[in-house]
Amino acid sequence: MSEIQVLEYVGSLALVCGLIWGLSLLARKINIVAKFQRSASASGHLAVEDVLFLDPKHRLLTVRWHDQHHLLLISAQSPATVIASRPVAHQTSRPEPS
Repeated sequence: MSEIQVLEYVGSLALVCGLIWGLSLLARKINIVAKFQRSASASGHLAVEDVLFLDPKHRLLTVRWHDQHHLLLISAQSPATVIASRPVAHQTSRPEPS
């Protein structure tokens, strides 16, 4: 291998690493992760309210289904586990303090 080929390989590696780094900065700037965290069905009866990443293989989700909130534990090795369910607390308008 000549010195020219080594410089080409190093330059290509630097270019690819720079592109990956630049795309990661762009993804953070436009907050692309938030666009995939919350979603709702077309009918509005099923929605993911919040997601907490516990570690790379485990997620904790709050899902609203009709009038119930469900807390789900999702992992790569096992199916989803329902940890808790409770009715949705309806917000009532409070009068302004005078």
